[in-house]
Amino acid sequence: MINNQISIDRIQKVESPENFQKYINGFEKEFKCKLPPDFIDFLQKYGGSHLSAAIEILEPNPFGNRVNIDTIFRFSNDEALDELRENTIIGDGFPVAIPFADDLNGNWFYLYLGHENTESKVFFFDIQNRFYWSDEQFHHMFENLAPEIVSFLDKRKKNLIPKKKDAFNNFYLVGETMAQFMGNLIPVEYDDE
Repeated sequence: MINNQISIDRIQKVESPENFQKYINGFEKEFKCKLPPDFIDFLQKYGGSHLSAAIEILEPNPFGNRVNIDTIFRFSNDEALDELRENTIIGDGFPVAIPFADDLNGNWFYLYLGHENTESKVFFFDIQNRFYWSDEQFHHMFENLAPEIVSFLDKRKKNLIPKKKDAFNNFYLVGETMAQFMGNLIPVEYDDE
């Protein structure tokens, strides 16, 4: 599943297999979806854990080459699951997109099931909506922009960024599948100084 060189710390209790399956069944029924088996296995094994990991973003973005992942959300019968339900996107013409992890800055990772559960891509969501920032805002916020961000701004200025549906402008692909997402996680060591 996840590279064994990645530090994983359990920060919340493990649900019993019966309770976990009950929560998964309830979620699927509520959102009329079928969660992919590898996503369910991932949640059962790592939900409620802290990771020291990063992943490459697979499309032009205002972050650089990669983003960190910090906490895997726990599927349980508590406030955390209520928050996941509230933040699962569904509605007229919208697919199911399930938040399942975050980084230290409050950005979330989503499993996107697509219409009629025909896809299961993984996206990183930028809570600060940097896609819409002006070049001046980037330069004002960050004294020394990374070359990858300068490249993104240049491509954006020249209209070389592939068009997306407006709802996806702040979502960045990190895995074509859940398996690819897990396989692409790399260890990160944090400097405590």
